[in-house]
Amino acid sequence: MALADKWTTTKLSRRYLSPISWAVVIQLLTLGFTSVTFDGGTSFKIAVAALMSFGIAAIIAIARRPTAPTEFDRRFIAYGYPTLVLIFALVNLVMSR
Repeated sequence: MALADKWTTTKLSRRYLSPISWAVVIQLLTLGFTSVTFDGGTSFKIAVAALMSFGIAAIIAIARRPTAPTEFDRRFIAYGYPTLVLIFALVNLVMSR
């Protein structure tokens, strides 16, 4: 079975629906709030960088277990983005001093 055939025949578990929905809401809120801050775009850049990193990690997690997500997978997808934003902001704060 070729990899392309596997991708077209694999269905995503319904257990991913709630974490993905929650993650999208948090991402939109975070990007919305950081886009209107008056810091020269620094917080928005941090939020976008965290979003790109989170997106790659979430796609890898979903691709590894599309039909049977673990509890860690579900929690990472739901709460991983805010965690990454905080980590990136702290790194930015330390590096800017």
